[in-house]
Amino acid sequence: MPDRPQNPTSGWTGGQYSVWRAGLAAVVAGACVQWWVGGELVWPVVIGGWCAALCLAVGWFDRAAALALLAGMGWVCAVRGYFDASDVPAAFCLCVHLATPPSPYGALSARGRGAPAGRWAMPAAVGHAAWLLVVLLVALFGVVLWQQGRVTLAVVLVAYVPAVLVAPLRPWAWCAVLVLMVCAAGYQGYAGRLRVLELGLVWVHLLCADPAWLKPKRAGQSEWLFYDGACGLCHAAVRFVLAEDRAGDAFRFAPIGGGAFERELSEAQRAGLPDSVVVLTEAGAVLTRSRAVAHMLTRLGGLWRVCGWLLWWVPRPLRDGGYVLLAKVRRRLLKAPADPCPVGDAELRERFDLRGKE
Repeated sequence: MPDRPQNPTSGWTGGQYSVWRAGLAAVVAGACVQWWVGGELVWPVVIGGWCAALCLAVGWFDRAAALALLAGMGWVCAVRGYFDASDVPAAFCLCVHLATPPSPYGALSARGRGAPAGRWAMPAAVGHAAWLLVVLLVALFGVVLWQQGRVTLAVVLVAYVPAVLVAPLRPWAWCAVLVLMVCAAGYQGYAGRLRVLELGLVWVHLLCADPAWLKPKRAGQSEWLFYDGACGLCHAAVRFVLAEDRAGDAFRFAPIGGGAFERELSEAQRAGLPDSVVVLTEAGAVLTRSRAVAHMLTRLGGLWRVCGWLLWWVPRPLRDGGYVLLAKVRRRLLKAPADPCPVGDAELRERFDLRGKE
């Protein structure tokens, strides 16, 4: 299918990568205030760095922005006469962005295309390079701790290196090092010596994680997602699900009030339903408001499953209240679509039932 990723071995999707890219932009924007030259901030360079970070965050001329940020880092290092090791993780992440295909879902440059996901896929080499960098830095940290006499912690860190070579152990090794980073980042004695626990390294470590570790909540067949065909925000929600559903079978789609809506739901079930988004599960449960959103997220897996879990933990009156408020203003946020189907790709349209009432 033209909208499916080219690298099925990776769980990364365009939307998840766009979240990572926006976080990287925030990290780099924070690093810009450390661009001291001769004891002073070069404000034109800092402000230019912030503008480039904003372009990187939203995915608009983001490749040019990444190159500009790398050039800014290089210029600052050349002028002040030394290279700060804490710049390595951020520079690595910017190089990773340049190595990934353009226009992932979630970037402004991808807005409005017929197939929301496009053919974007995370190159396998990116994950391998991220693992290699983290392993080298963790091993170096372990050696320093050994020299300081902190043998137990050093052994734990060095044991991490062979653990990443065994695929089933990688998620556990990844979680262990993440916890170590969070715990040790506040200990200035470690951070001041090697400066490998900078936020940039955390972002490299996030690249090592494969979202496929958190598998989607699966059902035996595709479930129904009914949406308001005249609502631009509902169309955007459907496009999000289409883009982030790696398997391409989590849901079938139909507009509320159409033939499929009346065929699949009884008159009693349709009574009182909201006119925004409704999910009909394989078990026959009808989910609305925040329950429908949380269920959709858990069906996508990866980062979105984590978001779904977090949403479930929010008290239902609060999450439903937020949903209702958004539903009231949704027609003002995005203009009404001309077509009840939110995609232009012919193969994706096969997942929609747009027939009217019989």
